[in-house]
Amino acid sequence: MDVTNLIALDLPHSIAGHVVDFADVSFMHKGKRKYALKVFLDKMLTDEEKQILKGKKRVLGYDSVYWHKYAPEIKHSLFYVLY
Repeated sequence: MDVTNLIALDLPHSIAGHVVDFADVSFMHKGKRKYALKVFLDKMLTDEEKQILKGKKRVLGYDSVYWHKYAPEIKHSLFYVLY
């Protein structure tokens, strides 16, 4: 997967400017295997940004949070973009 799917979402600069990493993943969603791009951000999403992502059909898990390995008090957001 290339980044064109992520760019095609037309993310606002407040989100797109904070993307630090992404990875190809596969998982089960509603009984079917799905392939997606897992997008890591260097900040927590605001409620307004979550509402923007909620309106995107191909975005899942916009409420997801990941923690820094050695400092669990540091939290960041992540979300999935379906292929």
